[in-house]
Amino acid sequence: MGIRTRDLAALLFGFLAIGTLFAMATAADPLWWQQNFSQLGLGARGWAFNGTLVVAGLLFATVGAYIGRDLHRLRGDRALRGIAVVVALWGATGLALAVVGFVPIEVNRGVHWIAAIGTLVLFALAAAMSTKALPGPPRALLVATIGLAALLVAAVLLHIPVGLYSSTGLEAIAVGLGLVWMTTFVRVLAVLAPAAPRVSARATLWRG
Repeated sequence: MGIRTRDLAALLFGFLAIGTLFAMATAADPLWWQQNFSQLGLGARGWAFNGTLVVAGLLFATVGAYIGRDLHRLRGDRALRGIAVVVALWGATGLALAVVGFVPIEVNRGVHWIAAIGTLVLFALAAAMSTKALPGPPRALLVATIGLAALLVAAVLLHIPVGLYSSTGLEAIAVGLGLVWMTTFVRVLAVLAPAAPRVSARATLWRG
């Protein structure tokens, strides 16, 4: 009960960073960065990167559950349906990320890329629904969201038409911006949500 959502988000951020750095240091292909991050999951040494994605997926789902807890503390039973959608989207994001690790690109390229793209789409939906679930939503979060979205668009333009960096660079920027947004969101949520637990008076999520 004493674990805070921002603590789990910080754990996720740190785990992804450390796991990815370890996978880079032990990668079978020293030129993996010329293609994309999926190359880190190739071969016998790919367990480091693939395992990182699987555990990170579990952490994503757990963070989503704690976001749901905080939203319920903030808005109460009247918002349970929307909160259930938020939690489900974060859980689906974590599941898709875990599939990326479970199915490396050398095992099944189609499934791997579908899961990878699905992770990005589900993360965007989870972020949008989480922001919508907040009362307001706060101006600071809106400014951060718009600013990070603009940076992501700029990064895409610098990659596709300009070719300034490889797909690996774009992936790193996208993941970094996403984690920065998540950190901002959970900090805003921590300020708004009461610290005391809130017991629901409803037996189910969908019935009023």
